[in-house]
Amino acid sequence: MDFNSEDEIQQLSLSTDFLVELSDGIFAKREPCSTFGTFSHQAVDFILALLKNILSSKREKELVEEIIDGLVTRLMKRMCTIPENAGPVDCSDAQFNVQHLFRKLGNEEFIGQRIILAVSQKISNVSESLLLLDPFDDSFPDMHGNMFML
Repeated sequence: MDFNSEDEIQQLSLSTDFLVELSDGIFAKREPCSTFGTFSHQAVDFILALLKNILSSKREKELVEEIIDGLVTRLMKRMCTIPENAGPVDCSDAQFNVQHLFRKLGNEEFIGQRIILAVSQKISNVSESLLLLDPFDDSFPDMHGNMFML
C-alpha cells in the first residue's frame, strides 16, 4: 500500500468517526443543533469523494468495506437507541437527521447496498422480537417505533 492510499484510508476512517461522533452529540443534547446539518453534510460529501477516489483505483477494498460497514452499523445503532426516560418525541429530530444521512450516503452504490442489507436485517430482527413480545410490555412501543423509523 502506498503512502497516498494509506493517507486516504486514514482520512476515510477519521471522517466516519467524526460523523458518528457528530450524530452522538445531537442525540446527547436531545435538541436540534444548528451546525449539525452543515458539518454532517460536509463530512458526508468528503466521505463520498474519498470513497469514489479509493474505489476507482481498486485499492484496499476489504479495509474500506470494514470502515463503511462500521459506519452503517454505528449510525443505525444510534438511530435505534432510545435514551432512558426519553419519549419518542425527544429523539425524533435526531433520528430523522441520521435517517437523512443514510439517504445521502446511500446515493453511493457501495454504501447504499450495505445500508439496505443492514436495515433489512434490523427490521427482520425487530419484527421477530415483536412477535414474541407482550404488547403491553413497556418496551413494545419503542421497538415498534424503531421499526418504522428504519
